[in-house]
Amino acid sequence: MVCANNIDLVPNTSPTVVNFRNDYWTVTSGAGYIIDDKTDFYTDFSFYCANDHFKNAGVAVPYGLGATEYTASATITRQLTKNMRLLLKYGYFNYRDVTSGGHNNYRAHSIYSGLQYRF
Repeated sequence: MVCANNIDLVPNTSPTVVNFRNDYWTVTSGAGYIIDDKTDFYTDFSFYCANDHFKNAGVAVPYGLGATEYTASATITRQLTKNMRLLLKYGYFNYRDVTSGGHNNYRAHSIYSGLQYRF
């Protein structure tokens, strides 16, 4: 019996069709702290990893995903009045993509602010 993942078009190379895997894992954590009766602080971190990229581009289309992502953020909120709250958030993102040969890699910073008014 011949299986698709055992077919070699060129001798001494990897299989042209491989079994596809989509395994990944994620870790997330967060912590908050009440600074005073009007101010809160919160930080969080997440990590994502998929290590399923199979490099056989010499004989076929490579399948699978090979990526790593780190995300970290810090948020501070302050109650300005009884009905108004201010939020300021900083985030850092780091993404590495093996599948695209590094063409989709990035590092990014973000700053977000918000003003909430309750009626």
